[in-house]
Amino acid sequence: MNPDRLEKILTAYAAQPLPLASVPSTAEIWREIDRRRKQSVWTRMFAIFEVRELFAEPRMALAAVAFALVVGVV
Repeated sequence: MNPDRLEKILTAYAAQPLPLASVPSTAEIWREIDRRRKQSVWTRMFAIFEVRELFAEPRMALAAVAFALVVGVV
């Protein structure tokens, strides 16, 4: 690639404006902090045992059913 062409490309790229990033408001941040503080200790410590998250992925659902069957048999 010709260095002059590369310089032109880089100069054009540098002249482009930066995209606007959506930053959460302070109220949204504090709402999320309060929501996490209100979670029970068990939910925070053992997040994998939440049923919604457990069955969100088919492999985990299959593992949960297999585990329940083994525990139910014993």
